Amino acid sequence: MKTGITVILAAIVIALSMSVFFLKRDLSRAKTSEGFYQKRGDDLQNEIMLLRKINDDKDRTLREISESVAQLERKVELETLRRYVPKKTWDEVSPIIEKLKGIGEESN
Repeated sequence: MKTGITVILAAIVIALSMSVFFLKRDLSRAKTSEGFYQKRGDDLQNEIMLLRKINDDKDRTLREISESVAQLERKVELETLRRYVPKKTWDEVSPIIEKLKGIGEESN
């Protein structure tokens, strides 16, 4: 009977030892994964901050362009300007002015 109990206890000890071993291994893998995901999360957060800054810069530039077009329209009548600018020059400048007007209207 003592040998039976000893064998059962030995089997339980072996099973518990294996369980502890596998749990430690799983914990080690989880720590490794956690480190990887933490670094990836930090990288993504930095990338988001960079993209936000780029977007803010573009918005600021777009506002400046829009304001510049509005100031130009207030200060100079484009039709009046058209009469005094040579046709060749006006043909080159006109698409740029129209494009800037379109950008200004889109931002409003």
